[in-house]
Amino acid sequence: MIGVYSLIAFHYVTELYQGQIYDEAAETLNISSNLVDNELRELEQLSFQMITDDRIQTYLQFLNRSEHNYEAHRMTTLMQSRILHYEQQEKYIVAIQVLSGEGSTYTIGDERPAFEKRTEWLSAASRAEGRIVWLPVPGEENVVVALREIRAMENVSMEHLGYVLIYMDMKKLVDETLNLSPGKHFLISLQDEPVFSTDEAFVDLTHNRQPPGKGYEIVPFQSGRYLVAYSMSSSQPLTYFNILPYEVIAEKTGMVKNAMLFIFMMVFLLALAIGHKVSHGITRPLENLTLRMKKVQEGQFDTVESRFEHDSEDETAQLHRNFRTMLEQINTLIKENYEKQLIIKETEYRALQSQINPHFLYNTLNSVTWMAKVNKQEQIASVVESLGNMMRSIVSKKEPLIQIGEELQIVKDYVNIQRVRYKERLQFCLEVDPGLEQFFIPKLTIQPIVENAILHGVGAVTKGKVSVSVLSRQKDIFVVVEDDGPGMNEATVQDIFAGKVKSKGTGIGLKNIHDRLQLIFGERYGIEVESELENGTKVMFNIPYEKR
Repeated sequence: MIGVYSLIAFHYVTELYQGQIYDEAAETLNISSNLVDNELRELEQLSFQMITDDRIQTYLQFLNRSEHNYEAHRMTTLMQSRILHYEQQEKYIVAIQVLSGEGSTYTIGDERPAFEKRTEWLSAASRAEGRIVWLPVPGEENVVVALREIRAMENVSMEHLGYVLIYMDMKKLVDETLNLSPGKHFLISLQDEPVFSTDEAFVDLTHNRQPPGKGYEIVPFQSGRYLVAYSMSSSQPLTYFNILPYEVIAEKTGMVKNAMLFIFMMVFLLALAIGHKVSHGITRPLENLTLRMKKVQEGQFDTVESRFEHDSEDETAQLHRNFRTMLEQINTLIKENYEKQLIIKETEYRALQSQINPHFLYNTLNSVTWMAKVNKQEQIASVVESLGNMMRSIVSKKEPLIQIGEELQIVKDYVNIQRVRYKERLQFCLEVDPGLEQFFIPKLTIQPIVENAILHGVGAVTKGKVSVSVLSRQKDIFVVVEDDGPGMNEATVQDIFAGKVKSKGTGIGLKNIHDRLQLIFGERYGIEVESELENGTKVMFNIPYEKR
């Protein structure tokens, strides 16, 4: 199976490498063709500048209407000077001709013979209506002519004025533009006529071959095969060919195949040797482990160590150690499960008792309340009723969050009880913004703070006031508990948050409330304390708007 996979991988990699060579040839051709196209587009722009040149149009209009005289000679001189200006802009321009409407020819550069095909050229330029026409030049290697018809732009009359012909040396253009490496052959054809080739021997290879778009193919030619990558120009009627001897590609691919084959053979032989040695080291410990597992299946959970656990540090030894650890954990879990079953039964019994005791206490307090009312002891009845309500609210609510209205009712019941003790010494004020009672707050958050304010504030003065404010803010609910008691210094406040000061009331101190708020709502929540000696204490915290 490994050998089959190796052969598949070997074939895939070689095909991939060969495909990359083909793609590289096509990409190289694409870059080269783009560079040549850019130069030809510049020449196309140059020809457009010539046919729209005001001076050339003026000269042609004059020469087409005048006879041969001094003024016509002067205009001819100016025309040739203007053509020379354009001819010098590109090194690969061989010559530029301007043909007037009345048949005169004005040439700058190499003298051009009168070709018999010129009539066909001019007809093609006329049919193009000002667009550029590219044509090969018969009898001249590596020469291409670009033609445009010149029409009058004055008053948009579009009167025929003549033609412009720009002759280019494609070899010089390619040499100036591309850096062709040796061993690669580059060819450009125009209308199936080669206009440039690094080697004339390959002209016949591309003759009558005008493939659409771009790509590559393997072509037999003469005594060998060649990779021919081709690409059509996007802006000119040109086809570019990049030709590579297929033997070069086959040689590189063969080197890769031989190297990979050697590596695969070495890996295969090494795998056989290692596999033969490792198999003996794996099967024996595994057989021993299987026997131990069968004993466990039969109910023998002893944790006797195997000798394979100490022979080596390989994976099999690790399996033996892990199996022994698993047996130890199973024995521990069996013991713990037995103990937990006993604890669960004891807990269930105590839970049943805890459900009976509060119920009994509520009924007892309710009876005392009615007995006080029957004996017209309204104060005792009020205290006992408030105490019963408090205990019912605290014990019966199992959820960590209760409604703010329920928390404030606990506060009211507690204050009602404390008023019996402090009488007129205690003044209590409660302010709640409308609609906030329905939101949720951790149980026993406000009541312990009020309890501390009464014990430490009112209890230390002749007469004191405790106020609770539950206010609505943009993002949070803001709770303030304030007293006008003796206050405390900054060191005492720090000791409270450090847990050094214990609560004297319910046992729920400010630090406990602070930690609960941050645990439930996040780090940005918690208690803040503002206090000064002889100036009272203000405890503040905020909670989010939360409904359940």
